[in-house]
Formats: sequence, C-alpha cells, structure tokens
Amino acid sequence: MINSSEWKEFRIGDIFDVFTGSLLDVKTLKNGKIPRISVTNENNGILDYFDSENSNNARHFENFISVNFFGQCFYHPYKASLEMKVHVLKLKNKEFNKNLGLFFSSILNKTLENKFTYSKQLSSSKLKNDDIKIILPTKNNKIDFDFMENFIDKIEQKQRGILEFYKHKKQNGGGYELNSKTWKEFKLSELFDIERGTRFIKSKRKNGKIPLVTAGEQNQGVAEFIAYDDKLKIYENHLTIDMFCNCFYRNYKFLCDDNILVFLPKINISNKSLLFMTSVINKDKAKFGYEKQYRQKSFAKHKIKLPITTNGEIDFDFMESFIKAIQKECIKGVDSYLSKNIATTKELIK
Repeated sequence: MINSSEWKEFRIGDIFDVFTGSLLDVKTLKNGKIPRISVTNENNGILDYFDSENSNNARHFENFISVNFFGQCFYHPYKASLEMKVHVLKLKNKEFNKNLGLFFSSILNKTLENKFTYSKQLSSSKLKNDDIKIILPTKNNKIDFDFMENFIDKIEQKQRGILEFYKHKKQNGGGYELNSKTWKEFKLSELFDIERGTRFIKSKRKNGKIPLVTAGEQNQGVAEFIAYDDKLKIYENHLTIDMFCNCFYRNYKFLCDDNILVFLPKINISNKSLLFMTSVINKDKAKFGYEKQYRQKSFAKHKIKLPITTNGEIDFDFMESFIKAIQKECIKGVDSYLSKNIATTKELIK
C-alpha cells in the first residue's frame, strides 16, 4: 500500500519537456560506447553501442526517460542516442536522480500500457499536447519528490532481500538448474518454415472474434478482434515473431498482418517445447529495433541454443519437463495466494 498525504493528476506535457530521436542508418556507424535507444522492451531499450558522437544525424541526451511509440518507458542516467520513434522526457524544473527516474518511469509505464500499438503509435505531439495524465504524490499541493525517493529506497531494500533468499535457495539445491544440461546451436530454419502475414487495411476490417496479430509486445501483439475474411489465412498452435523479435506461442486461432512471421514446424514439436523455444528466442530481442528490424533474412541467419541428449539430438523431453515444472510452481503460487486471501476474508467477516 502506497501512502502519501494526497495524490493528484498532472498532464505529461505540463511537467515534462518532450524531445524525440532521429533517423539514422546504424550500418554507417562503428561500434562504440554510446548506447542507442530503440523501439524494444529489452535491455532498457538499448539496441547496441555505437561511436555516434561524430554523426551529424544522431541526437544525444543524458539523464532522461525514454518513451517509445508503444508507450514503453525507461530511465537512462547515461548519455545515449535515440531512434526517431523514441521520445525523451525531462522534468521542466528539476533534474532526475536515479530514484526519481525509476519512480516516474514506473508511473508512466502503468499509465501508458496497452494504449498504443504499431497501428496506433504514441507520438511526441501526443505527449506534449494531448490530455494524457499521470497520478503523482503531493505535499502542500506540490509534487512530493521526497516521497518518491524514499519509496524507491524501500523497494530496493525488499529486492535485495528477495535476491538473498534465492541465492541461498540455489546454494542449497533449490530452483531449476539449466547449467547442468549440454546445449547446442540450431538454426531456426532447420526447425521451421515461415510464412508472412497479409496486409489488411483497417477500413476493410469488421469487428469479430478472431484476434488480429500485429507488431508489438503489449497484449501479446493482438491489436483487435475481427471477422474472418477469406483473403487472410487462419493459423493455430504456432509461434509468431514480429519486426522487433517479439516471439509468442499462440494456442488459439489467429490472423496476422504483414509485420508478422509465422513459424511452421518441419517436425513434430509439442506445445510445451514451443513455449520453451519462445523464451529462448525472446532472449535475442535486444538485437533488434525500429532501425534494425527482424525480417525473413534475419530468420535465415537466426540460431538459438537448445538442450541436447547424449546423442546430440534436441532434448524435447527435458524441455517438456522443464515447462511442466514451471507451470506446477506457478499454480502452487496462485493456490497459496488464493488460500491466504480466503483465510483473511473469513477473518474479516466473522
């Protein structure tokens, strides 16, 4: 429970100065030490590190919050360059420190989540001029920055306690140990064929019950639910990957637009093994962004590491067992949570 004297709404455009990045062909840049912030939710939005200081087209900022066109926000205390689809927020009357940057980015993420998609992008103009509001703690009718800093300190103390708990658990044989397995690289093209989705303009879509998948991580890329159209192919029980390398397993019928690649297994792969592979593929998301998109050529080169048997074959049994164990752990956690809440409720109504 967050306690403060009072919480009030503030327009984003009233408390932040808003800037935006620039279009730049990263292929022209040499590798360096300056991070480039992209449209990705991985690695705090960092696509890669470049020597961009001597580029006339690069825009650099330091100590800021980035907001990409999906509304995903990160705090950056360091100097970085940004893509044209990534915006910059700086407080108008105060500099960020670490705690303030983390607090504001968390509030912004909560405010903006699930409101923007690839077809409905967040622009710098909307951030400046639209009536988008965030709720902040106040004291004497002013933003309570001290409360924010103290709150983040308390969160970090709790996180350190949790990390110590899991460190102790692992040292005493708890948890799932993946390092005991032998892993080997496999090309995705060895395991899957791919098909690209179909461009289907918004004016031709009709409301329905079939999810339409597009680029994005929010809501697993499902932009809306539409009626079936015979120009589109329906898929089911497949992996999809978008231009930002967001990979999802979909155990339902779905349609997809032309920003999506659908993976068609060349061999029989169970649902749980597909879930395992989804997690492995998503580890590579940080390599892709708006300026370096995941396309069919990317798929042809893409390799992932998978556990293997003593014979050097993919260990599908291990992957299935691992996912089953994770699912059991999750169910156990939910059951424990519900039991505690039911017991608390019974005490309250006595």
